[in-house]
Formats: sequence, C-alpha cells, structure tokens
Amino acid sequence: MTTPTANPAASDLLASLREALQAAEGPQTAAQILKALPGPKKPKAPAIEQLLETEVAEGRAFRWEPSKGKAKAFRFWTKDPAAHSREALRAALAVANEPVTAEQLHKTIGKAASGEAIGGILEEEVAEGRAFRFEPTPPKGKGKAKAKGEQRRYWGHNQDYFDRRVMLGVLEKGKGPAKGPLSWADVAKALKGPLAGSSEDRLNELLFDLLEKGEVHKALNFGANKKKPDADRYMTRPPDLVAHVGEAIGEIRKKFAVAGVAAEAVDRAALAFLGGAAPQAPAVARPAPDDLPAAVLKIFHDLKREKFGHTGLVPIFEVRRLVASRFGPESARHDVLDETIKGLWRAGRLTLLPLNDATGVSVDEMNDAMPGLNEVWFYLESRS
Repeated sequence: MTTPTANPAASDLLASLREALQAAEGPQTAAQILKALPGPKKPKAPAIEQLLETEVAEGRAFRWEPSKGKAKAFRFWTKDPAAHSREALRAALAVANEPVTAEQLHKTIGKAASGEAIGGILEEEVAEGRAFRFEPTPPKGKGKAKAKGEQRRYWGHNQDYFDRRVMLGVLEKGKGPAKGPLSWADVAKALKGPLAGSSEDRLNELLFDLLEKGEVHKALNFGANKKKPDADRYMTRPPDLVAHVGEAIGEIRKKFAVAGVAAEAVDRAALAFLGGAAPQAPAVARPAPDDLPAAVLKIFHDLKREKFGHTGLVPIFEVRRLVASRFGPESARHDVLDETIKGLWRAGRLTLLPLNDATGVSVDEMNDAMPGLNEVWFYLESRS
C-alpha cells in the first residue's frame, strides 16, 4: 500500500497565498490576492477564498468585513481587525495635540476602524486606564455648532495635564501684540470656555503649582497699586531684569538731562558707582519655532555620538536638559519640546522607545521623559 503524498502544486499555491497575505499593506479580497499570486496558471477566486477561509479557521489569517461600496466581498489579512483598530486608535491618541472626538479620530485613522466601532473601543480604553474621557466642548451656537460641541472627547493624557496645557497656552499668548503678562482676572476669563467645568479654587491651585515648578512667573510690580487685589501679573517667561534696568536708566538720563547733563556722563557716573562695567551674561540664542526641530536633531546626534554610541539610545531627559541650557527653559517645556519630538517621530526622523525597567532611574529623570498612553517614552533612537 502506497502512502499518499501532498500535492506539490497545492503546497506552492498555499505558500504563495500566505506570502501575499503577509506582504499586503491592508485587508484584501480573494480577487485582490489572486492578482498578487505568481505564475500564469491561477485558480479561480472561489478556490482562493476557500483556502483563505481555511487559513482563518486555523488561526493564520483573519476575516474582515467588506469595505463600503458596491463590492460586498469579505476581506482577509494577517492582522486581527479589532487589534489593528485599537492599535491605530492608540497611535492617533498618542500624537493628538488636544482631546479629540470619535469623529475626528475616525478621519485621522481612516479605514483602520469603522466609525461605529471607534466609540466602543474608546470607552474600553477609558475603562482600562489607557485613555481619558473629557466633557464636551461648551457649545458656541445653535444647530450644528451645538451638536458638534456636545460630542465627548478623548485623549492619552488626563484632565490635570490638559488643564496645565490650557493655562500655559493662555499665559504664553499673553495680552495684546506685545504678549504682556496677564492678571488673574484675565486668566480666569480666558479659561471660562476651555476649562468651564473647573472651579476657581482648582484654577488657583493649578496656578500656584505652576509657579512653584517655575513654569509660570510673576511679573515685577513697581506700581502704587501693589497692595490692591489682583495686582499681580503672570507670564511663562521670567522677568527680563536687563530690560527693567534699561528702563530705569532711561528715566535717570531724562532726569539729569533737565540739568544739562549728557547721557554719556550719566553712564560713566553709574559705572564708577558700580565699580566698573558689570560683566554681561552671554546672550542665549533662542531658536525660532521653525528651527527647534533641527536644533533637537543636532542635540540628539551629538549626544548619541559623544555619550550613547554603544547603545544608540539617547534618554529624552538628556535632550530636554541640553535644550533648556542652550535655548532657555521655555523651549524645554513639555508642551513645546514634546510636540517637537512627536513631529520628528511623525516625519520618520526619530523613533520613540518606552522605559521597560525603571531600576536606577530618578524621579527627575522620569519627569523629564515623555508621558505616553500607558507607558513613559524614555529613549530616542535613529529611524533606520
């Protein structure tokens, strides 16, 4: 009695089918996979679909719902539809600059998930602590504007992080074209819309916490109303003492000019009083926003070459500290530097890697890394 042998042609066909599925950039119908198979003699689409269904039954492939349109054929791929949708959604949330609605996420990830499925996945992510739900944006009008405003929003960061970002954004914008410091009344008014659900006590607590951490500064107050309520003014940059001293010297020059004393003579007298010219601190070259990505890339490559060539992994806290020392603390803030690094990641220039083992890592180093959805992005690596 002879032992039956496998059909070589069938084995080759199955191997080619699996290769086509593996190489596919998205779910494919049987007809699409048939076109990708090699050789002049190919089976009909129904035979291919039968093989694909066998692959699904044996766990080597997954069946996807038909795409929208006239064609109603099932699609097949090596990735699980639910897992792929969740992965795409997490990636979109991780790079979002602010809380977004399910509708906005659907536009971002396209065909990776249906609009109906996104809402359910988001709520599951919230329940598992991987995403955070935000109240709808307060409606600004009637009809469509109101309906859009009533949608829930989601993000990879919590409410506290969002509140801080919003308050820092208001203070960064400042008052008028000169971006002057804001009073507490100005700040509270600007936050009525985006942080409508926060109490005044909560906003006060947030402001003082930002002051303690050096992310917000009080402007110098020389006025007679110093003791009046709401006399303090706030901003995200420290007071420029050089500018204030320059203004004071200007007033001194005016005073002596009335008595006929030239400005040069006043300057010489001031220097003599101070015991000679005070050494000037070197000016810090602060890059324009468009230059910051290039500056960050240079810092990354310098650190990789000089300190981390053995692994190729550059800690984000090292990058943040160098950015702060070269370009000022404003450029190293999370809302500035983190978005710059994400932009380089999106552009394919850098890869973000999480911290898997926190042994030997200090609290400050963790704080200077980048928060993610359910991990801390701790290293940067060159994109190969």
